[in-house]
Amino acid sequence: MVTNEAAWAADRAAFRNERDLPYGSPLSEQFTDLTRNLLDATSVRGVLEQVVTAALRVVPGVDLVSITLRSRDGSFHTPVHTDPVAVALDQVQYETGEGPCLDAALAPGPAQTRSDDLAVESAWPHFGPAAAAYGVRAVLSVPLLPNPRPPAAFGSAQPLFAAPGSPPCRRP
Repeated sequence: MVTNEAAWAADRAAFRNERDLPYGSPLSEQFTDLTRNLLDATSVRGVLEQVVTAALRVVPGVDLVSITLRSRDGSFHTPVHTDPVAVALDQVQYETGEGPCLDAALAPGPAQTRSDDLAVESAWPHFGPAAAAYGVRAVLSVPLLPNPRPPAAFGSAQPLFAAPGSPPCRRP
């Protein structure tokens, strides 16, 4: 669907003010498409692929998206991603035990974790510089399930943003 920034701005304002979105508006169309695609998915992997695809389409400025899941044995893995750089950055988090997707995936974790400047982010002294070396400037991680309880898998979705005006994220 092709739309313009003014239509998106009107949708965001209506959504924030808890007004009904007009039929056919960009935001309502995106949610309708996502719902249709999720209902058509035949596996968990299919659902997760729809989540990362939707994040790329809907979240302004997103360059990379990954999903982190925590297994019953406590290990983390990335079953779905949009770019190998996202997997490399997830691996940094798994190896160091720190990072936004781990914070969001662990219960009781925050509702979201984010940083607008990973190069100087003090919360993740290993992940922040590694992300900056790849050209990733900012991150937002959100849990996949609110208050998951075993045996449910813990997980998070992580959109990553490159620095404005920079080339796409790359290997350092």
